[in-house]
Amino acid sequence: TLAPGAWETCTATYTVTQADIDNGSVNDSATVSGVPPSGPPPVTSPQSTATVAVTQDGALTVVTSASPSPVTHVGQLITYSFDVTNTGNVTLTSVAVTGTQTTPAGPLTPGPTCPAGTLAPSAFETCTATYTVTQADIDNGTVNDSATASGDPPSGSPVTSPQSTATVPVTQSGALTMVASASPSAVTHVGQVITYSFLVTNNSNLTLTSVAVTGTQTTPAGPLTSGPTCTSATLAAGAKETCTATYTVAQTDVDNGTVGDSATVSGDPPSGSPVTSPSSTLTVGAVAPTATATPTPTGTATPGTTSPSTAPAASVAPIVRKAVPVAG
Repeated sequence: TLAPGAWETCTATYTVTQADIDNGSVNDSATVSGVPPSGPPPVTSPQSTATVAVTQDGALTVVTSASPSPVTHVGQLITYSFDVTNTGNVTLTSVAVTGTQTTPAGPLTPGPTCPAGTLAPSAFETCTATYTVTQADIDNGTVNDSATASGDPPSGSPVTSPQSTATVPVTQSGALTMVASASPSAVTHVGQVITYSFLVTNNSNLTLTSVAVTGTQTTPAGPLTSGPTCTSATLAAGAKETCTATYTVAQTDVDNGTVGDSATVSGDPPSGSPVTSPSSTLTVGAVAPTATATPTPTGTATPGTTSPSTAPAASVAPIVRKAVPVAG
């Protein structure tokens, strides 16, 4: 009951919902009515409205992780996980992650993909992507990814998260092996040419450059006549090539009885110290030709006739002269 000129305050409460936050305001309209002494109809006031503004805060975060870590070989699959959280107070739609690989890595294959395109405040989801490791990544030593998450608020511009990065290290292993062979396997005279073949294998997971063979002859042999030369100075992981060299036999080699050679191969990885193989050795025999003695006639022959018999040919061993120290 209100007397003329009197007033009173009526109250009501309302609990804000997510729809109100997303709407950006809470709007109310009201009228007041009362019954006069003469009875109905009631007296009704003009409408009064009130608008409560909502402070909207759109925000996203993303945390990137990768598995496995580290990686070791070409073709290995990296799975990226992007944990996206709506840290704002409005519902975000069209939520998506954008992932960017750092050169020399190529694009993600495929993804990122998210299970839901809508995130309520405080909700989160995990988006995923995969990437296949290449030789360029192995040579680089790391695979690097950066990602951001974005979403559309109920009104206004899209919301984008701060950038999140993930680095997957690469376990690099550098190794070279070499097997040496020679043709012919034995020599008999001065001026004969020995051809050396060096089968080089890159047993590492890296591309090696400046690949070269170093061959060393064992005294008294002199230096190689030519080479070693290789068909390519760059060797991919797991690749092989044959390098060659020649040597011309000298008298000292024949006198020595053997020609000895040792060799190593080296190459440069993308970073760090050069890689060198264990030493490979081989020996080529040097055998002087066998001399044949003149047959000596036996028995008595009549002039003008043929000798009745001859002695069998005798084998004469080669003479090898060596310097011998003498005391006194």
